[in-house]
Amino acid sequence: MDKLKYHQLNERESNLLRIVIEDYIAENRPVASNNIKLKYDIPFSPATIRNILARLEFSGFLNHAHTSSGRVPTDLGYRYYVDNVINQDEIETGLFGNVREQLLNVSANVDELMQGTALMLAKISGLFGVVIISEVRRSILTEIELVSLSSDRLLMVIALKSGLLKSLVLNLDISVSPSDITIVNRILRERLIGLSVDEIQSSISDLLKNYNVPKHEIIQIIFQHPQLPFQLNRNNQLYMSSYKGLFSYPEFQEYGILQKTISGLNEKYIKRILSSKDMEQNMLTIIGNEGENDLLNHCSIIASRFESDSITGKLGIFGPTRIPYKNIIRILKEFVEIMPNVC
Repeated sequence: MDKLKYHQLNERESNLLRIVIEDYIAENRPVASNNIKLKYDIPFSPATIRNILARLEFSGFLNHAHTSSGRVPTDLGYRYYVDNVINQDEIETGLFGNVREQLLNVSANVDELMQGTALMLAKISGLFGVVIISEVRRSILTEIELVSLSSDRLLMVIALKSGLLKSLVLNLDISVSPSDITIVNRILRERLIGLSVDEIQSSISDLLKNYNVPKHEIIQIIFQHPQLPFQLNRNNQLYMSSYKGLFSYPEFQEYGILQKTISGLNEKYIKRILSSKDMEQNMLTIIGNEGENDLLNHCSIIASRFESDSITGKLGIFGPTRIPYKNIIRILKEFVEIMPNVC
């Protein structure tokens, strides 16, 4: 997913490109040179405006369908706009009211919280929202219990501060007495509750070795294979909103385009995008053909990493290439600030 390459523009060219892009995003119609002069009262003559627009078109930043029509941005124009015109550091947050309170009211369960976050991203942006969990291993253990299913089968139940629950059936070759289960439960709780999954996996033998524990198979499983009970399968779990927000955009009114878009926004592709090495940066924007997906070459994706004490992941918003980039970046920055307080 390589970014499109471009040469730097001078101040006049950059300002005029910004006007064309922001007008086109707002109005969804080609931007004519004479309308620019009337609407924005910029200090250039009509001839100068036409010459600058012609240079921007020649350089691939703008395009137009007919000789007499106005210009529309290309993928390259949007790329320059995102990289050089929008000052992401100066974009304000705190503009979306009680988002934090609404997310806190969703649920203490991490699955419901992440699904609620995807839905809220879609609701606020009017587009398609996604959340992917990248890492949950730092979650704090809040409860652990062994429950007898039969004389030689146990159920281990693990609860984490993040709201994740994990259960695992242990099949043993020997019978286990109720007293052994009681002893092991006490030891596990005393030594492990309050630690992160990372800490438990890396040092469980040291944490338990000082105890005079019965030498039966329960302890051997936990000592020799700590990754089994403490391996969490939520990594790369994907949560998606509905596609309803896309229906209001003219770009998706044609059934064929909408069908192509929904086919392209499949779980495999979204996971590939949000799990790529490019997502190591705080804010990622993929425009049109940069996504290397012919089904989505008319779309843009803006995504950002988030991190809390127990979970790291990515938030994403998908829409047409005419996506309101500045507003979407503002929304994602807002959610990135909120997420540590709700999960």
